[in-house]
Amino acid sequence: DFGAGQDQCKSQSDNHPLLEETAKQMKEYFAGTREVFDLPLDLSRGTPFQHKVWLSLANIPFGTYRTYKEQAALLGMSKGFRAIGAANGKNPLPIILPCHRVIATKGHLHGYSAGLAIKKMLLEIEGIACQDFRVQVARAEGGSRNL
Repeated sequence: DFGAGQDQCKSQSDNHPLLEETAKQMKEYFAGTREVFDLPLDLSRGTPFQHKVWLSLANIPFGTYRTYKEQAALLGMSKGFRAIGAANGKNPLPIILPCHRVIATKGHLHGYSAGLAIKKMLLEIEGIACQDFRVQVARAEGGSRNL
């Protein structure tokens, strides 16, 4: 019976400490009380390059953003912004490793596995105003500018 299987899956997952902690931290993030996730990461999938890109996302502070070009430069690949974008697109933990904080050079929201409306919503949760899928706030690190 299919229904009995659902009950069994639910009871097994309800008591998994990592799932419970992940759910707790996600609820805190969406409530605006958590800015950094503190969870063990399983990045067993992906290439060493993707791992490097994904882990660099954790260095983008809550409420700020980087361009793909800036992320590439920080990784020592100033011309590798397309490869960075492709790796971000395969990020298996897109809120915990916040690829939504990476935008196109002129401020447009670009590429997000869950769709641009979700990327916009996540940025707005973090206090980054967007209009017409374009960032409309001052940059935290370099003064004020609307892209």
